[in-house]
Amino acid sequence: AAEVERSLQVIQRTHPTTLAEALRPWKGERVFWYKRREEINFLFRDYRLMVERRGNDPPLHRVERNINIIANRVRLLEGRRAMTIQKRVRGMIGRRFIRQYRIEHGFMLQKRCAAVFRLQRAVRQWMARRVRHMLHVGRETKRIASAFKLERERTQRAKELSRLHDKLKSAYCDDVRKERMGRRLFPAFRDMKSVELSSRTTSQAKTLGTWHRERDQEAAERKSRLERRYEEIQSKARG
Repeated sequence: AAEVERSLQVIQRTHPTTLAEALRPWKGERVFWYKRREEINFLFRDYRLMVERRGNDPPLHRVERNINIIANRVRLLEGRRAMTIQKRVRGMIGRRFIRQYRIEHGFMLQKRCAAVFRLQRAVRQWMARRVRHMLHVGRETKRIASAFKLERERTQRAKELSRLHDKLKSAYCDDVRKERMGRRLFPAFRDMKSVELSSRTTSQAKTLGTWHRERDQEAAERKSRLERRYEEIQSKARG
């Protein structure tokens, strides 16, 4: 009897929607309930007296079993709905936490990325300056090398010219000394106004003249090549 009273209290406190769902057939097992409001209130006050006044139809054990089944269904439905509410609340709390966590994580990531980006920018600037310096040094090295090559060629040419002049001067001085010595030793040479240059002096002079002609010819060829190159560049620019 106490269990039935507790079941009636459970049924009385439940929501009408839950009670209507509990009265539906479950797994082929059917239950009954009263339709009139007066019968329901009388059932909650004293179900034994109500069964007696209805002529024990249905019998008391069946009414008690029916009340216990309905109460168990109500408890089960309330538990399911409570679990659903808890799941939804936990999901809402979890989503709110995840949203806040993502915001905080985004802030932390933004701060770290800002530091990383600043470091990357500094490294890229340093690399760019280094490459620029290397290119500048390479261009300067090429320019200096070309200037040094030209200066060395000019110096070598000047040395070669000086050497040829010295050879020519030495040969001429030898001829002059020989002429003077001949005039002193042989009076017949005193009346001679000039003397022909020796073969050595003539060959040195020819060598010097040939070198001068070759140098002028190379300069003329270099100038003609530069002029042709300039004309080609001008034609491409106009085209």
